[in-house]
Amino acid sequence: MSKCKSSNTHYRVIKIVFFVNSFIFSYRNSCRTIISSTFNDMHGERDALTRHVFPLLNERCRPLRVRVVPVDLRWGLTAEDTSDEGLGALEHCLLEIDHCRPFFLVLAGDRYGWIPPGYRVSDAPQFEWVKTFEPNHSITAMEIFYGFVNKWSTPVHAFCYRRDPSFRKEIDDPAIQKVYAFD
Repeated sequence: MSKCKSSNTHYRVIKIVFFVNSFIFSYRNSCRTIISSTFNDMHGERDALTRHVFPLLNERCRPLRVRVVPVDLRWGLTAEDTSDEGLGALEHCLLEIDHCRPFFLVLAGDRYGWIPPGYRVSDAPQFEWVKTFEPNHSITAMEIFYGFVNKWSTPVHAFCYRRDPSFRKEIDDPAIQKVYAFD
């Protein structure tokens, strides 16, 4: 009886160690990458990244047991998040940048982005700089500053892609052209 009990305990310990190691392994090999751009003029590019580029990248990374996860805040900000009771759009975006560090992708296009009437953030230490930052910058500009410049001692694997607006003239289908247009 004691031999069986010891064996059973040994099995549980192995099972727990396997679970913990699996969790740690999967956590270390998941790369969250935030996609930053203005919301209204980059739908086509964001869709192309999330539907085609990231799946292909994950296919190529599978043998390395690495998964790349796109973070597209078009899917993540609710009306409650951006209400007076919520975190606020800016803080929510900055928190996601921190969760995705060091991976940061910027899509720059024809728009500067929405400029909030003020920068509303919590009293968390990492947002102290926001309270003294000069006014009248768009949320996208603040994301870029925070992702690229503000944490100068933190490694950054960031890319910034600038879209040439003339490419829309080459699209014949008005429905597809609208996907890449801005307000």
